[in-house]
Amino acid sequence: MNSQLDHANGLLTKARDDFFVVRRLAGEADAPGWVLVFHAEQAVEKALKAVLSNANVVYPRTHNLVMLVELLRQVGILDQRDRSF
Repeated sequence: MNSQLDHANGLLTKARDDFFVVRRLAGEADAPGWVLVFHAEQAVEKALKAVLSNANVVYPRTHNLVMLVELLRQVGILDQRDRSF
């Protein structure tokens, strides 16, 4: 049985993989922009879910980054007053 920490670490590993693609293709003039944006979004999504998982917070199956950030605020991981995210 996987622990929440194992799950969080797995998500972070996948987030790093997505970010690797972004870093590798960012310097390529002919890299499709949508591919960069897709993998950037995926990296952020997985990282946010890793933080939630590590905090033992159940999160919905969603790709909505705003919803995930709001959930981080609701459980006190992010400051309610901080709107930089």
